[in-house]
Amino acid sequence: MPNNLCIVKESKLENGMIAIEMHTPLLRVVVLPAKGADIHSIQYKKRENLELLWKAPWGVSAPGMSRLHSEGSKQRWLDAYHGGWQLMFPNAGNECHYKGALYGFHGEASMVPWKYQVEKTGEKLRVRFCTDLTRSPFRLERVLQLESNTATLTIEEKITNLGREAMDCEWGQHIA
Repeated sequence: MPNNLCIVKESKLENGMIAIEMHTPLLRVVVLPAKGADIHSIQYKKRENLELLWKAPWGVSAPGMSRLHSEGSKQRWLDAYHGGWQLMFPNAGNECHYKGALYGFHGEASMVPWKYQVEKTGEKLRVRFCTDLTRSPFRLERVLQLESNTATLTIEEKITNLGREAMDCEWGQHIA
């Protein structure tokens, strides 16, 4: 791979789930748009593809394909957990009721599909992920950026309240 080449490609995991792979000469980042735009993998290529995120030994379950028929949002979240890096929003931790809606364990953002768009310019590679939540009036945007000659993943996140009233929320990162 030439020193200044940035590549993005769509691939499939063993279970058929779509993965977005972002490559530079130094990093490989894999994102799962169907599962919360989770960052599934970050590999440092100069150290024999050193994986920087923990991976569950049971692998990734396709959305909606829980290993167990579990009750409760905490168990459903844990059944779908594969390691990696999740965005927790509009709440983190235990499920809660807020303004008449039940918010599940660690929020909805990591459990819903996100759309994506590639924005490659020159020696920078940007992929924009976006979703609208259903239990709360929020739009979430997450832009992941790699530059060809650095080993840096830059993340920009934006949350927009599409509702007519102020909403409290929690916003966290679940990095393994």
